[in-house]
Amino acid sequence: MKKWMVLLVMMPMMLMAQEAQEKDTIWVNDALETVSRDEATMYALQHIEDDTITAFIYYSREEKPNVMRERYYRQDGTLIEETILTYGKGRYPEKTYLRRLYYPNGQLRYEEAMSGKDQKIVYYNENGKVVKRPKQKVEPYMTMPEFPGGQEALFQYLSANVKYPKIAQENGIQGRVIVQFVVAKDGRIENAEVVRSGGDPSLDNEALRVIRKMPRWIPGKQRGKLVRVKYTVPVNFRLH
Repeated sequence: MKKWMVLLVMMPMMLMAQEAQEKDTIWVNDALETVSRDEATMYALQHIEDDTITAFIYYSREEKPNVMRERYYRQDGTLIEETILTYGKGRYPEKTYLRRLYYPNGQLRYEEAMSGKDQKIVYYNENGKVVKRPKQKVEPYMTMPEFPGGQEALFQYLSANVKYPKIAQENGIQGRVIVQFVVAKDGRIENAEVVRSGGDPSLDNEALRVIRKMPRWIPGKQRGKLVRVKYTVPVNFRLH
């Protein structure tokens, strides 16, 4: 007999720059003003998006940054977009973000805020008034990958495919296996690995087998562009 519970925890895969790359680093304070390294609370990296847009990505100085800010500028120096992402502490951090887009005249055009599962979106015209029915929609900051058919279909897939290892059953072994994997830009499952063992190789191997066998997902997007997204899936093996 078998019983398992599955919890999905979503985290966008972000490539954090190392402070060792000092020649590419701009040191800033919380107000994003350039300061000396000793005075800095954050550091920024400049990225050229194309011939007309320059981006600055700001990171906390901590080893595992829990705050990241992004700002995108036009060639004339006016701000196009800014986003502030905050990640909680622990193995399953809660993510919040605040995203704002601006008109060329500096007026706020769009504001998107998310905390947990709560999301609020507001559109504005160039005079600062709220637009209830905008003619042109803005792509959400982040669209998470999805198993074909949604979360319920994923649970059904796991229920139909995860087999409680016989050797573990015979020895009364129970445990929780935490598997981490990446949903690639084409939806393939990559880099699946056990990040916490269930206490027995048979449980670890079974959880990995089923995760690696999953069909391609609908890939995630960030600002309308396909991105790699990392997932963590705990699989609990419990005997009745």
